[in-house]
Amino acid sequence: NLHIHRLEFRDDEDPDVTPYIHTKTVHTEVVKLDDTIMSTRKLGHDLLRPILHRLCDAKAYFSRSPEHASKMRLMSERQDWRRTNPEDNVKFRVEADFANAMSLCHGVELLQSHG
Repeated sequence: NLHIHRLEFRDDEDPDVTPYIHTKTVHTEVVKLDDTIMSTRKLGHDLLRPILHRLCDAKAYFSRSPEHASKMRLMSERQDWRRTNPEDNVKFRVEADFANAMSLCHGVELLQSHG
């Protein structure tokens, strides 16, 4: 209904846009995580460890260390595992383990980045 035929994207560095952009300063400050966050992070890793062990036992994931697990790595490994045409008797358990592991990793990542 809007009859849009063409769409253009302009970013901050486009010559048509730069006259309208004000200078900006980005300052990143790294803050040490307090004991509450560290203990919660450890709890998340403790919950993640048995899930990663089950995934490794099913040959769907190859690192048992929760410290090295990330949501993106788990998604990539899940895609690789799906291409192997897994057996039906383990498919749903492994899918559930991947979903739970990604959820826990996401929570730990949010805890570390946002506190």
